[in-house]
Amino acid sequence: GGRGGLAALRDTWQPGPGPLAEAQAILADAGLPGRPKVWRNRLTQGNLQLRYGRDARWYRFTRSGTEWRMDGPPSASPVDLAY
Repeated sequence: GGRGGLAALRDTWQPGPGPLAEAQAILADAGLPGRPKVWRNRLTQGNLQLRYGRDARWYRFTRSGTEWRMDGPPSASPVDLAY
């Protein structure tokens, strides 16, 4: 994750609607339980959360108890992280 991953972990910001709408549609089609919820730069569905970084990359987080933990390298496309 590097510097971008650290920022994705700590920063909450409001990007334009385009990237989040695209990711929301991808998660809705991924067959995961529940509906994707959007809040600022975060898209959450069940135990999966995708965070859109200021570097225009997506970061995958998974829930571990009450915490979110980064799960793998970032991607320019949310489709790569919706598994």
